[in-house]
Amino acid sequence: MKRTVLVLLLIFLAGLTAFRVYKSISSKEKLATEEKTAIPVKVVHPVKGKFSYQLHFTGNVLPDKQVNVYPEVTGKIEKFLVDEGDLVEEDDVIAYIGKDIPGMKYERAKLKSPITGIIARLNLDAGSYVAPQVPVASIIKMNIVKVSFSVPEKRLSELSGVKQVNISVDTYPDTVFTGKITNISPVVDPMSRSAKVECIVRNRGYLLKPGMFARVTLPTITKENVLILPQNAVVRNLETGEIYAFTVKDNIAYKKMLKLGLENEDSVEIISGISGDELVVSRGNYYLSDGVTVEIVE
Repeated sequence: MKRTVLVLLLIFLAGLTAFRVYKSISSKEKLATEEKTAIPVKVVHPVKGKFSYQLHFTGNVLPDKQVNVYPEVTGKIEKFLVDEGDLVEEDDVIAYIGKDIPGMKYERAKLKSPITGIIARLNLDAGSYVAPQVPVASIIKMNIVKVSFSVPEKRLSELSGVKQVNISVDTYPDTVFTGKITNISPVVDPMSRSAKVECIVRNRGYLLKPGMFARVTLPTITKENVLILPQNAVVRNLETGEIYAFTVKDNIAYKKMLKLGLENEDSVEIISGISGDELVVSRGNYYLSDGVTVEIVE
């Protein structure tokens, strides 16, 4: 009996020793594996300083005013006195319309321009019959044009106090036109999350033409003593909308949610999320998750 108990005790002690050896080996292997799978990253220090940026938008050139010209009588267009592209003054005659009514004296009616502008389109040819509900021509005011563009809702507050903008078009790449903001829509489009903005531009020489593609640049904005990170240190998850960065301490990466301020092509202002004393991952951050082991490389 005593011999049997002794044998069982020896077997138990041997098993316990084997288990401890196995656990020790497994822990070492796991540690070695973790060390081998540490993700290499590059890091930067956030800096405090002056931040300057410009807002850029794209839009379209529109006529400041456009009117259709309707005849006051029914008849046949006898003759146009203008061509498309011609400049006309208010009350200039642009066409004659014949009122040839049987049993009545023949009369010629004048079709006059209601505004000073450019003949944008002649909708009919001479000899065509017209009536008061048929637009014969379209005239646009060209000495002043509008530029319409959309501004994302998060940028609308930055238009406060802005009176003038710079405008350029591909046709005249070396020319900068000055526009004055006249209207900011009080409504944000729920689909694009942006609001329509309009400015007027004095169109000297009629260089700007309705339909042109325009680039709009707001004056440079500068802020002092702001916390700045390079753009490549900021991760933007397009699916969830999260904006975050990874800080590193003792070779462990920690996910930090960020609130951003101003941005330019290279840098971004950090409103909250980091204090500025941390090391922040600038390369390799898209492969990280919270709590993973990393290796800082030069």
